[in-house]
Amino acid sequence: MDSSLDALYYYLESNPDLISGAQEINFYNAKVHKLLDLFNNSSRLSCMQTFRPYFLQLRSYNLATSTKIEDKCDIAIVDFGKHKQEALWHLGLAIKSLNHNGKIFAAGSNDLGSKSLQKKLENDYGISLESYSKKKCRVLTINQKDIPEAAMEELLDKGNFFKLEGSDLTVSATSFSSKKIDAGSLLLTEYFNQINTKGHGADFGSGYGYLSYFLLNNKHKASLLDLYEADYLSLECAKINLNSFSTNCKINFNWTDLFSETPQSNLDWIIMNPPFHLGDKTNAGIGLKFIQSAARSLRSGGELLMVANRLLPYKKFNKKLFSKHNCLVEKNGFKVILAIK
Repeated sequence: MDSSLDALYYYLESNPDLISGAQEINFYNAKVHKLLDLFNNSSRLSCMQTFRPYFLQLRSYNLATSTKIEDKCDIAIVDFGKHKQEALWHLGLAIKSLNHNGKIFAAGSNDLGSKSLQKKLENDYGISLESYSKKKCRVLTINQKDIPEAAMEELLDKGNFFKLEGSDLTVSATSFSSKKIDAGSLLLTEYFNQINTKGHGADFGSGYGYLSYFLLNNKHKASLLDLYEADYLSLECAKINLNSFSTNCKINFNWTDLFSETPQSNLDWIIMNPPFHLGDKTNAGIGLKFIQSAARSLRSGGELLMVANRLLPYKKFNKKLFSKHNCLVEKNGFKVILAIK
């Protein structure tokens, strides 16, 4: 359930005059939702989504979906999501796409900071807007004529990639651990010498490519490396971060939902730091699905080296999928696991 889109649906359904006559609709951070039914009579609906699972859902409904939208529109819809910088960037894209006298309808959860976003738009960017609250969410209406010229470029800049502080790594605002290298990943790299990284390997849930960067930068002998990541922008950062290694190792960058899409099989080894949160809640099931996917992808005798929150119940699950497994260390709230298929 997406409460922000529920609130926007209620608002627009209750005020149909706001969208009557609109023929060209752009939807940023789009998701499958009954809100889309309100635009059935439009001549075009274009959806932008950079998170692979949502992208695939939209495509399954035969909706025109891509990682960017070039078309102009009468109405732009923006679902703020959890990343404030990304939300501001999406607003910049929406402003850029508007036809003369077009409108933006943006929605976000109060728990994810929509109130502070509204204040920022009004106070920092000088945008006049109308606000409506429902279901602990906020719906903003912005008219094209009420947007200062300078605001668009400033908002578009929020989509720029940037350097991770204290490193040469390029990251996106949507990247996991975009402010500092994750402590679990740091711990995992200390045990890379426990596996044979020759041959064909993979980095599952690679993000901006830190694990692969460390591996290749420390002269591990991979000849072929596949990165799998659901966040398109993070994967684009990984391409930048690993570019200098491409002469000695063939690297494939795969925008993939590891839950529903099948990665390369017969792999020699896999490294991964799987996510264990869904929103702001711990969800062990995500990591378990990563482990299942890894087990299917490894050849017999192939090795999985992963890091996980030490409280998550992976040990029993590993016994079913791997011939051997061992916890190499428990430290600072994490555990590093080596499993052999």
